[in-house]
Order: sequence, then structure tokens, then C-alpha cells
Amino acid sequence: MAIYVRRSEKADALADIPLFSSLSNKERMELARHVDEVAVTEGTVLTEQGTPGDAFYLIVEGTAVVKRSGTKIAVLGAGDAVGEMALLDGEPRSATVVMTSDGTVLTMPRPEFRGVLKDIPSISHKMLVSMSLRLREANSKLVG
Repeated sequence: MAIYVRRSEKADALADIPLFSSLSNKERMELARHVDEVAVTEGTVLTEQGTPGDAFYLIVEGTAVVKRSGTKIAVLGAGDAVGEMALLDGEPRSATVVMTSDGTVLTMPRPEFRGVLKDIPSISHKMLVSMSLRLREANSKLVG
């Protein structure tokens, strides 16, 4: 079944992802042009631990479970993103994420994302700043 999500709704959803939160609305609209909406069913595997990170997913509707080495570590729902760092580094997945209900996800493959970075270099800079802030925050939690 085809699902239609307006580009402005996609851009709004992307604004909730920390990696994209510092982008202007115009930049998010450009990213949204390259994001596909996909209907998923319960049991759909979004990511599998150890496999290449080749896309990211944003859950629009539905729920998913995150497992690392078979152990449940989190439950995700609408607004949660999976694999956004794979857009940048393409590293193997650190966890398996499986839909626990029918739903809708937005997805962007890594090659599409790289094309956007080439066409709009300002996105790269803003994302680097966002990642740096997230790393500093994570480091401060470790140091305590």
C-alpha cells in the first residue's frame, strides 16, 4: 500500500532527530526530498547487528524493539531514529531493530545522503557542530 507523506511533514520529522536539528527549514526540506516513506509490518527488520550501516530510519508510526547480542536494550516509537550515524560512517550496525507492530518509517540510503552533502555543503558543517555537541554531552556523562 502506497503511503504519501508531504515533504513538509518529512522535514518536520527530521527536525526531531538530533543529527539534523540544527539545520534550517530549507535544508531539512532539501533532505526531505530524498527521504522515502515505507509501510512496514510487524517483524520487519530495520537493522541487523553486524551488517553494514547503509541507511537510517525514522519511525513515524508503530513500535520497534532494539536488541544487542539478543538482549533487549530499548523500545522505540514514533519520532525515534535508527541508524542515522550510518549516513556518515557506514560502520556495522551495533544492534538489531525489529518492528513490533505495523507502521510507517521514513528512510534515506547513504548514497542519497552523500549526494545531498555534495549539493549543499552547509549541511555538513551544521551536522559536524551537532555531532560535536552530542559527543561533548556524552563525554560529560561518562566523567560525571
